[in-house]
Amino acid sequence: MLYEVARHPGAEAAVLQEVDTFGRNRPLKYQDLAQFPYLYAALHESMPLWTTVSPFVALTRLCTQDCQLAGHPIPKGTRVMLNVWGMHRDPQIYPDPEAFTPKRFLPDNTEAKGRHPYAFLPFGAGPHKCIGYR
Repeated sequence: MLYEVARHPGAEAAVLQEVDTFGRNRPLKYQDLAQFPYLYAALHESMPLWTTVSPFVALTRLCTQDCQLAGHPIPKGTRVMLNVWGMHRDPQIYPDPEAFTPKRFLPDNTEAKGRHPYAFLPFGAGPHKCIGYR
């Protein structure tokens, strides 16, 4: 994230403005992170670009009932693998996916509001989600 912020002067200015607005007169606490929506957005924007784990790691789940996925039948008992790296670079989910665009993760962004909650999975999802996601 620091690399991307340093490469994008507008992002760097936005992060610095948040820090200056909050103040630098005391140590930060975990609860203070809510005061930094742009920093939070920049961090989340960097995760699909610079994956936290190997891009070849896929989420694997066991299909518990017969279903269809994109018109393809998936029988019960099939192991299904989700390519998170590829999903994070899907232009239908993330327009211009290779660009560093933190605003797409800001709470008031309509694109973010319309995105499926499982369209962003740098730490996985469900009961097997990484304990370090927070």
